[in-house]
Amino acid sequence: IQNFMVEYLTNAFDGACGWHLVRQGCLRDCPGKNAAGKENAEKWEQFLTHVKNWLYSWMRPGYCETEDEYKISKELLFRYISSESALQAAGGHQQLLDTVK
Repeated sequence: IQNFMVEYLTNAFDGACGWHLVRQGCLRDCPGKNAAGKENAEKWEQFLTHVKNWLYSWMRPGYCETEDEYKISKELLFRYISSESALQAAGGHQQLLDTVK
């Protein structure tokens, strides 16, 4: 396929799909829906969705347009993951949040 792209699709490039990087990475590395306990499952899912959307924002045009904006956004994401609301979503289990970082 790569040889075909080079020869016939000269304006195309082979790169990793951002959706697959985030989704598959989360499936591989993030604790599942019930990891924070059944009573926190919905909050934990919402937390993970928020983190994934944050990561996707770095890939969308018009969101992070400079390296400085990306660095600020990344720092804010890490602060969010370390926040009290994130810990509550994790059912008080800090180790769950550590796996997301």
